[in-house]
Amino acid sequence: MDARIQDLPFDPATLHRLSPGLITGHHQNDHGGAVEHLDAIRAQLASMAFATVPGFQLNGLKREEFIAMGKVLGGGERRTPAGARHARA
Repeated sequence: MDARIQDLPFDPATLHRLSPGLITGHHQNDHGGAVEHLDAIRAQLASMAFATVPGFQLNGLKREEFIAMGKVLGGGERRTPAGARHARA
């Protein structure tokens, strides 16, 4: 399953003091990169023979897929193991 970049849910020209090109470029680079990363992970998973792959390798890729999916879906916050919230840098 290929992920695809979604359009911005607003018109970037409506943001005051920020250029529409800056907003659009950031969206394409940041979100687009996350989508490409997710697709690459999924392609690697699809090419694996699960019966012969070591469990730690499959587990690592599935973890990476989960993290990448959160970025694609807009996970703007992340939690530390203690549960504290931090804004994404």
